[in-house]
Amino acid sequence: MEPGKYIFDKTDYDDFKNWLQLNLDGITWQGKFGAEFEDFWTNFFIDGLNLSQLVYRFNYAVTTVKVGPISSWFLWLRDKFIVYVFIYREFTVMDIAMQVEISISELAVVLRNFFLEKLPHYDDEISELFQITNVSSENLSLGFKDIMTKLEIGDDFSGTHEDDVMPSMEITLYREWGTFVAQMKRDFTSKKFSLDKKKALMPAREILRLARDFVLLIVLGVVVITLVRMINTWYEEFLTNKISIYEPQFLQIDSNLKFKPFEEIEDKADMIDLDRVGIDLEDEDKFKQIEAEVFQTESEVVLASWESLPKDFDQTNLEQSAYEEQTKDGYRETRFGNKKVYRVMMRSVNAEESKKNLNELISKYSISQVDNVSPGTIVPGGLYYNLYVPRLALREFLTEVLEVDEAILYENLARGDNPPGVNKVFVWIKTI
Repeated sequence: MEPGKYIFDKTDYDDFKNWLQLNLDGITWQGKFGAEFEDFWTNFFIDGLNLSQLVYRFNYAVTTVKVGPISSWFLWLRDKFIVYVFIYREFTVMDIAMQVEISISELAVVLRNFFLEKLPHYDDEISELFQITNVSSENLSLGFKDIMTKLEIGDDFSGTHEDDVMPSMEITLYREWGTFVAQMKRDFTSKKFSLDKKKALMPAREILRLARDFVLLIVLGVVVITLVRMINTWYEEFLTNKISIYEPQFLQIDSNLKFKPFEEIEDKADMIDLDRVGIDLEDEDKFKQIEAEVFQTESEVVLASWESLPKDFDQTNLEQSAYEEQTKDGYRETRFGNKKVYRVMMRSVNAEESKKNLNELISKYSISQVDNVSPGTIVPGGLYYNLYVPRLALREFLTEVLEVDEAILYENLARGDNPPGVNKVFVWIKTI
């Protein structure tokens, strides 16, 4: 019978199984899944199929199975079946290539690899025989009898070798094995089934799977962003509650104060007998006018030298203490201020330890000094810091400063501009 018209039956399949030397105990896990494997073999290899139909079934299995080991096992089984028909059913390379959906070069590699495993000492000869890359190659009509003649060998070959793991692979242990066998039986008995249609549907399924993964990724991203925002909000409230800022309440009403009710007071000047008390209204101009003595609040500014005094006192009084801010990089509390400054009044029994901790915080948050006032300047009574703190690190810096020692934080308004992105912070460490 011509190779193209050869029909396989149960005898061929049994001979192929024996030639493969399958380890059924390993495949079926000591026979536990023996019935399932025999059910697969019976429904996969049925009588009346030609080589093209059998390779079609192998390709169906490789396409349908999603588990890597099972897919590899079917590829191995397909290649072994091609070698089997080449050796024992007198198929040439051309005969096989015309019936399978495999390129000629790939088919030649499958056959060459098998014979190299069995006959490694004929490496050069076998490589030369299977140097087939296209339809115009010289050895395209090569058959196994030609190889036997050229190499002077017999046909006593087994389908596997000692180190091959495929004949013993426990494919029936995979959960997908049973699912695949059930689907295979349905598809092979369906008249409308077509492997080409199945392959055509695969891109659409991949697109749907990709869209599903994309939607899940977006949902996960939204959940993560929402969670991060909630955590940030909670942490801001936590830091806000932890920092206590002293704010004097000048407008708070004291409920303990009591005022006398309004009463109309009669003009009793006319009721007084001026003559009786000895007052002469004509001598009114003789009395000297006594001016009320007015006391003003002492300034908080301490002048250390004559050079600290402004040249024009009249102009300075109209500037709401701007002189002090512009010349000394200091500040003065004023309700007309437009910039917030912070004062930390700290009491410490160990000023050196507090200074060390503050210097570490200054390095940690990249804080710079104001003008030429070095951080930790020793002044009578303690240490003095005049700092520019980055606005993004202000909250954390003040929180950690308040933990260094016993301290009170004051928030004040002052005139003048700060450099962009920073706030001015004064720290006074009073040594106890």
